[in-house]
Amino acid sequence: MRRIFVISSYVAQGTVGLQATLPALPNAMFDVVAVPTVVLSNHPGFKACAGTALEPHILSAMVDALEANGWLNGLDAIFTGYLPSADHVQWARRTVERVKALNGSALYIADPVLGDDPGGLYVSGETADAVRDRLIPLADLVTPNSFELSWLTGLAVTCPATAMTAARALKRPRIAATSIPSGAANLANILVTPSETWTDSVARLAHAPHGTGDYFAGLLTAGLLSGQTDQAALSHATQTTANIIAASQNHDHLRFTD
Repeated sequence: MRRIFVISSYVAQGTVGLQATLPALPNAMFDVVAVPTVVLSNHPGFKACAGTALEPHILSAMVDALEANGWLNGLDAIFTGYLPSADHVQWARRTVERVKALNGSALYIADPVLGDDPGGLYVSGETADAVRDRLIPLADLVTPNSFELSWLTGLAVTCPATAMTAARALKRPRIAATSIPSGAANLANILVTPSETWTDSVARLAHAPHGTGDYFAGLLTAGLLSGQTDQAALSHATQTTANIIAASQNHDHLRFTD
């Protein structure tokens, strides 16, 4: 059984952050340590939202306790998602370095939850800068959407070809970029390594509930940790996410089961 440490947001209602990533990491295959950076009633995109961020000193104490109990040993990967401030990014970097020191072969997956089209950034510029400068250089796999890839690199991302160019500019072992425009009716996901590139396209649907990127990143991580090839992991994550989006067209949240 693979062990993974997942850091992201938690909502009481909905399928974003941990509530979208964890369903992609089934209990039968993964032992998951999950730490929330914020605890909210729901995604802030709804008319009402309440909750709070967990301060970095509280998160540090939680990680201290996990380590004291021996639960940071034997981790195969660490995954970071939503981080609400630059201070949280600094805490996440320290935690990644801590996990890597204890588990030399552990992979670091950075899902840079920064923003989306057409709204742009939904974290502060300081936070986005910190993710780019402090976390991305440590990552073995980066999973931006098209907006985030463009923001991180300063390059236009308008099609799979420009996405591949931007992905290689990050200079990381693997970059999986999502929601890349691919003609009038399709969106593409790409997976780029220093030597190879794979693309998988799906039909563009009218409505995608929040959390699709979190779910995709979890699925891709699960596939790679389970020994799938890059191409197989990308295809499975893309097609499974597309099926969930199709089943969720008339719903506020992703529907993982009927």
